[in-house]
Amino acid sequence: MSLKVALAPSSPVFQAADRPGCKLDQNERSEALPHWLEKAINQIPAQAVWRYPDRRELEAALAEKFGLEDGMVLVGNGGDEVIQYLIADLPAGTPLIAPLPTFGFYREQAAIWPVKPVFLPAKDDLTFDLEACRSAIRENPNGVFILIRPNNPTGEMVSREEALELLALCREHNTLVLLDEAYAEFADDDLLDQLQANPHLVILRTFSKAYGLAGLRLGYFLASAELLNRLRKRVMPYNVSGVTLHLGLAALQPNAEGEVRTYCERVIENRRYFEKLLAEWGIRSLPSQANFITMQLGDARAAFVGKVMAAQGFAVRTFNRAPITGCVRFSIPADTCAFKDALMLALKPDLLCLDVDGTLIDVVESFDTAVTTTVEHYTGQTPDRDEILALRAAGGYNDDFQLAAELVRRRGVAVDLEALKDVFRGIYFGDETRAGANQSESLLINDDLWARWKQRALDGSWSLALVTGRDRKEMAHGLTLLDYPEDQPVYTIDDVAVGKPDPEGIRAAAERTGRRRIWMVGDNLDDIRAAHAAGAVAIGVGENREALEAAGCAVFLDDINQLETLL
Repeated sequence: MSLKVALAPSSPVFQAADRPGCKLDQNERSEALPHWLEKAINQIPAQAVWRYPDRRELEAALAEKFGLEDGMVLVGNGGDEVIQYLIADLPAGTPLIAPLPTFGFYREQAAIWPVKPVFLPAKDDLTFDLEACRSAIRENPNGVFILIRPNNPTGEMVSREEALELLALCREHNTLVLLDEAYAEFADDDLLDQLQANPHLVILRTFSKAYGLAGLRLGYFLASAELLNRLRKRVMPYNVSGVTLHLGLAALQPNAEGEVRTYCERVIENRRYFEKLLAEWGIRSLPSQANFITMQLGDARAAFVGKVMAAQGFAVRTFNRAPITGCVRFSIPADTCAFKDALMLALKPDLLCLDVDGTLIDVVESFDTAVTTTVEHYTGQTPDRDEILALRAAGGYNDDFQLAAELVRRRGVAVDLEALKDVFRGIYFGDETRAGANQSESLLINDDLWARWKQRALDGSWSLALVTGRDRKEMAHGLTLLDYPEDQPVYTIDDVAVGKPDPEGIRAAAERTGRRRIWMVGDNLDDIRAAHAAGAVAIGVGENREALEAAGCAVFLDDINQLETLL
């Protein structure tokens, strides 16, 4: 058996977002334009458009900001461009050492240029293997060592002491250190103070994250003038636009810098809030000093959470390809309330609505037998199981006697529906002369698992609700078989004005229990449609994978027992 969620490997599940705070898959600023930027955009001078650009003014401003000498800043069209210049400048066969997991662009560049990639597997907890780093530096001298601090995609912050140790070791082995500090504004410290004393150190910074200028593509290197002068020979003429340079200068003005600091402080505060919240929920997240958090959920749950969040309009990043799998990463949102609610729905349901037939109870030998025998009674023909399943898959049959009636009708036999219902119920319930088909029913859910779910309901951790197309009489045997708690709601076809796909039963359960984070599990199209109409997470089970996935279930399970992997 397998659990399947259709998602592309290591990709965002939600591509576009127009409202602030919902696109949280690429570590961008998670709200609207900064106030300073709105003003700066309106003050873009005409010459920024019609004159060829000159990077030097922005490079000088950055040098002044960091207290560096002239020539120690190289601005590029995004950090990616200056990274590419550095790697392209390396002699063939130069060792390029990087602990995993790492920013994907480094691996891409290592595959393009004739360097010697030395990628070091992470430890089981996805942290850098620093001992492996030390060994690789010693064994591969005259190379480049890439250290991302804080790391992307995990948020790991190698301690200052460890980073300085690696920096010194690289100097001993004539190895350049590329220190990626794209997320430094969100961290406890940086290594800018090491730049002047370490000519083998190159620091990467960007305007994409804290400054909220990802769309401008503006990044830069801080390094010795000697190294950067060599790289300048590779730089394309006018590689950064005049508009970008103008806005980069505006970002360094005191009012903008103050707003950036305030924004970063809020992100850090919200990051701590979500780290604490996830810990309270029992969700493991990787320690982060970046503007994002990475949750470790397992492959199935990660894909499921990504899809549920997307359905609520929040883009998050799922990882299901080595070296990082079973993880979901989200940028820290400015609006914690809306995102928290969406995350709770994906991770912490408080109302589990369950279809009965084909979900909790195996009805192959009961209702299927009643359907088959009823059709035989009226037509003398035996429908095969595939025909029965196909009709169920199409939806619209809240009770199986209606399905039997449709099969009879399709065989050209007119029949009184109430009379057919009596025949059907006689077969299902039996009489003094024969046992009812319902006596063959058995549970599809594991006894121990079902006991745990019921105990959670009794403890008040969540509520259960049965939402079924059975009538009350048919459900009586099912309740006995399930040993269903009397205080948990049950909605049969007799308890609602309209059956599924109408969401009345689900909504009534939510109203009665006072719960709002609802998952609905069923094996029928009507279950999925009812879930969507009620604003619940739709989960498909059983044999009808293709139809239920096409209808938009968040995940398809081979059987109900797999639901535990999502909880």
